[in-house]
Amino acid sequence: MQKRKLGRTGLEVSVLGYGAGAVGGLFTKGAANDQERAVARAIEAGVNYFDTAARYGDGESERNLGRVLKAFGTQASGLSSTVDLTGIPSAAARETDFLTHPVFHDHRSETAMLRYLRTLSGRDYALDRGMIPLGSCTMKLNATTEMEPVSLPGFADLHPFVPAA
Repeated sequence: MQKRKLGRTGLEVSVLGYGAGAVGGLFTKGAANDQERAVARAIEAGVNYFDTAARYGDGESERNLGRVLKAFGTQASGLSSTVDLTGIPSAAARETDFLTHPVFHDHRSETAMLRYLRTLSGRDYALDRGMIPLGSCTMKLNATTEMEPVSLPGFADLHPFVPAA
């Protein structure tokens, strides 16, 4: 299995990683022996990079993956936010809180966050949306597209049959 550097952490991880997410449900709802068998096959194939997150099964994926990796006593690198997995150097360990602003807790789904972002973009008062050119009240009420035809030659010039003075 080919290896690569993981950012600036100094970790050598396999090019292919094992995702212990909620999509397949193995690490959130699966049986312990199935979880151990899956990780054993991945390690045999040369995988030493396992990815999980606290949101997968309300932390169940992290707990199960941590349990299986500790049982194997392997030098696999597990990236997680709460479980102490083997192989994470102190340079890569998070020491500060993240996503602490209330907005990240008010919007609990991706859809809710996108709706919030759309309301923010709607509050943007840009010149192309809100500028009213200075002038008389009539000019302020007429949109630019309504005024454009007035400048066309058929409207702006004298009628072709008007006698010359």
